[in-house]
Amino acid sequence: MDDEALGLTTSPVLALAVTAACPVVLVPDDPSRAAGPMPRSVRDLLGVDARRPSDAAVDFAFDAARVRDARMHAVHAWELPSEAAELPFAIPEEDRAAREDHEVQLLTDALRP
Repeated sequence: MDDEALGLTTSPVLALAVTAACPVVLVPDDPSRAAGPMPRSVRDLLGVDARRPSDAAVDFAFDAARVRDARMHAVHAWELPSEAAELPFAIPEEDRAAREDHEVQLLTDALRP
């Protein structure tokens, strides 16, 4: 689905979602505009702050996906600590892998019922 089909045709809506200090749920303004039932390939996307997850937002997203029989995809962005930028060489692979494993565990914990 494109932004228009989701009712996200105005940039203020996207700006709100990007800059909000709290969970934001974007719901299509008119789901009936879809031509027939939504295909199984349609995915719901859940952005998660795994360090401060919102149980209500996670529950809502999973419930919405279940009701619509949509696939749920959760994403969590993270970055290396600022001191990594000061290193003369890239961060050692072992350190990067350990940090990534930690972030994966945080996301797993945030999504666990």
